[in-house]
Amino acid sequence: MLRYAIGFLARPRKTSDRLAEDPRAAWIGLGWALVFLGAYSLTVLVYYLLGHEPVTRGFLTVSPEKWYLVQTFTTIPVGLAGFLSCGALAHLMARAWGGTGSF
Repeated sequence: MLRYAIGFLARPRKTSDRLAEDPRAAWIGLGWALVFLGAYSLTVLVYYLLGHEPVTRGFLTVSPEKWYLVQTFTTIPVGLAGFLSCGALAHLMARAWGGTGSF
């Protein structure tokens, strides 16, 4: 996973081609999604622990005092749902235009 991250900084085209041929590419992408979602969850947990409140009201019926606490636990499942649905939509669109790749 880290090899690809460094590769995208040093040689993005070569790394992209190598990742496209890697059978573990979807798992590598999922791993990086979990890393970033986990980091974001930790960030909003720190915001909650420091007593911060959002600048605007959210659309959910969550009190501003608890907003970041709720977000700490909902970020990973909601983020994964977005990650998977975006990937599925891109896959379906590529198939519709004659793509032959797998999900």
